[in-house]
Amino acid sequence: MRPETINERRGEYACDLLLALDEDVRPPSITTDGARSILQRLSEAAEIDIDHPKHDYLAPHGGRRGMGEVLV
Repeated sequence: MRPETINERRGEYACDLLLALDEDVRPPSITTDGARSILQRLSEAAEIDIDHPKHDYLAPHGGRRGMGEVLV
């Protein structure tokens, strides 16, 4: 789907995920290390302060839980 088409159709759906599902858009697979790298960059860019003994970024486990809440 072209970006212009996505922008035009967004208003038809409650969230982008539903548009993607309807159009059978499938993101590429990602490894756990790849997810960590992305979350580290996003946490830093958003200036999120994580108080955790093992890491200073939002970890994949937290992302899975957050996505589960959105889907449920």
